[in-house]
Amino acid sequence: MAAFLVGTSAPVAAMDRSEGEFWTYDMATNIKGVDVSGEMTMSFEGYDTINVNGTSYEVSVLKMISGFSGSVDILGSPWVVLGSIVGTIYETRDGYGTVKDDVTMDVNVTWGEDPFQIVTNEEMETTTTYSPPMGAELDPTEDGPGDSWDETVTEVTTVYLDGVLDESSTEVRTYQYSIASARESVTVPAGTFDTLKFTVTDEDGGREVRWYSEMAGDAVKIELYSEDSSEPYTTFEMNEYSHDTGGLSTVIFVFAGVGIALAVLVIVVLLLVMKRRSGPSQAPPPLQPMPEMPPLSPPQQSPPAPPNP
Repeated sequence: MAAFLVGTSAPVAAMDRSEGEFWTYDMATNIKGVDVSGEMTMSFEGYDTINVNGTSYEVSVLKMISGFSGSVDILGSPWVVLGSIVGTIYETRDGYGTVKDDVTMDVNVTWGEDPFQIVTNEEMETTTTYSPPMGAELDPTEDGPGDSWDETVTEVTTVYLDGVLDESSTEVRTYQYSIASARESVTVPAGTFDTLKFTVTDEDGGREVRWYSEMAGDAVKIELYSEDSSEPYTTFEMNEYSHDTGGLSTVIFVFAGVGIALAVLVIVVLLLVMKRRSGPSQAPPPLQPMPEMPPLSPPQQSPPAPPNP
């Protein structure tokens, strides 16, 4: 689910990171009237070597931590969502791609108030590998404003719901990448940055747009769009970061990646909760654009028995 593309403004044999680097974002999304907001932090954890589909990769290890919440009144009773996400991203150290990510989300949903309160908890773990590594064709020493290209990647995904295997799939997907024709100045809580604007579009028409700053070492703003939509359904804005360029301007970005992973996990689990409590509905698969969702309705509950005479 998380696909990292990494580059530098000067040729290097490997991507070196520094201890203590991190990037923190404010997140906001709306799911059919439910405002969900939170914070996501990516941090560098160190280097490692992993094997994916018989190929060994030296990787940089990034940790993702996020918390989110949202609420809405349904039939006069509060419907409250609380959740957390922990993930690990493995990006190639000698290139510009990501070979694996592992993301676990825990979400708690309550409806109503004591003594008639219903509580639901779901845990979803999603692991995805990419062959070739996602973003392997990016070369920031040559790519620039106005450039575009396609990448075809085999994605192997497993999904566990509450510890039980829920889905296992292998998909070959093609992504279209493009860089805006001019740089843009973007202001976010972390400051004002001179950025390159990147867009990735999947086969279904879903889009992820990112504004990248060499100074920050990552995207400072991210917007996710569903098919044929002109308004983003999820936004991320950087509010804090620590990045050592080491004399080089470094660009790190996540295409069809962590942003979508985070938003889709929230959507999928909320749909699962609604499906279990409100009757059948179709939950979207991972890495798909946000689908049309059924109207929110409270979980069904039998009326209390009358008191004994």
